[in-house]
Amino acid sequence: GLDSRVFAGNLSHLPIVAGSVSVNAGGGVFVLNDDGNGNLTGADGNSGTVNYISGFIRVEFSTSPDAGQAVDVTYTYIAGGSVGSGVEPGSPEAIYTISVDQTGNKLAFRDSNNMTYSGEITSVSGGSDGVVAGAVVANFNVTGGDGSKISGVFQGQYTPAGGTSGAGTLDRVMNGTYISASGSSTGDAVGTAGTINVIVTPPDTGEDEDPFADTQ
Repeated sequence: GLDSRVFAGNLSHLPIVAGSVSVNAGGGVFVLNDDGNGNLTGADGNSGTVNYISGFIRVEFSTSPDAGQAVDVTYTYIAGGSVGSGVEPGSPEAIYTISVDQTGNKLAFRDSNNMTYSGEITSVSGGSDGVVAGAVVANFNVTGGDGSKISGVFQGQYTPAGGTSGAGTLDRVMNGTYISASGSSTGDAVGTAGTINVIVTPPDTGEDEDPFADTQ
């Protein structure tokens, strides 16, 4: 029969911000929190997982909550898809879109005003071996030709192709902040990308480097 300790479903608002998910059942008897890598952890062996891209969540409690008790999930999601409306003096247009090119840990952005940015992914957590599926969170910083900056995180779910080749696919969302060169204009830089093919090359130095090489 059904296991009354296991609850699963899909969260409706996407994409979800990594580290923002919290599960509360039994009026606070069961509490699980998101570790930022798609894992939900709590006391007494309560555990679960959440997919930030698809919204699928699964929770397993050590004992069954009492019948009729609600299982509440709270989380933060990215509600927009553009950089904010701040306009730099001398630039009459707001930024509405940003294209992102990635090769290894190197990044090249171009916004809707044709401004180019260059930078890199500075650290990565999750998915480093390329064999095991899981959530990936990568911090990045880029600087525009006019001195403006965009910094934030890429979040994604890595799915290996199988075997030990380190090949697989990755869904990505971006959650960042735009700051103009003068600091007078700021905005949210958020968006989603379709599935891309990646090859994972774990770094040999032990330092945090981006292991994902975009093959598209």
